[in-house]
Amino acid sequence: MKKILSNPIVALILTLIVVFGSTAVNTRVRLGRQCEVISERFYSGRDSETAIADSLRSLCSASEDILLLGMKYDVEDDGDTVGTIEQIRDALGGRSVHAASMYSDYQDLLKSTFALESTLARMQLSETDEINYAEAQHAASDAKARIDASTYNDVVRAFLKVNHRFPTPQIAALSGVSLPEAFA
Repeated sequence: MKKILSNPIVALILTLIVVFGSTAVNTRVRLGRQCEVISERFYSGRDSETAIADSLRSLCSASEDILLLGMKYDVEDDGDTVGTIEQIRDALGGRSVHAASMYSDYQDLLKSTFALESTLARMQLSETDEINYAEAQHAASDAKARIDASTYNDVVRAFLKVNHRFPTPQIAALSGVSLPEAFA
């Protein structure tokens, strides 16, 4: 055994294994924690800022209210509003941030909700439905404004600017660390 370990090639291979292993563990711990903190910001927000996840939930509820009003007045849903709402809620329930795909769903939901709003705005609604429509429209607009004002993307971009150069993404991938995604 001593003879094998004294072989320079074996010693070099063992050294590389130890260095790579310690680098992978260090990356998993340190970089992984930084990524978790940033990703958690998507769900919890910071300071007085509303989390994007909470704003998405509000938008889904407002879109459902608008959709229900539309159904009451036989307005057809040009998009798959119900399916998109379900996709967003399912993604939010997983607590893992796949912000790029959620952003695509968010854009689809905005388009279909806007189309429903445009049609309902031209219709004669009952007084109660007019109030409900105005509240839902305001809630949707407010949720979009909070998402637009969020600093989450700024934090992700600043992090990636520093950590998206070789070899960090490669070591992160080998260590099982997912780098945060911007909601864009």
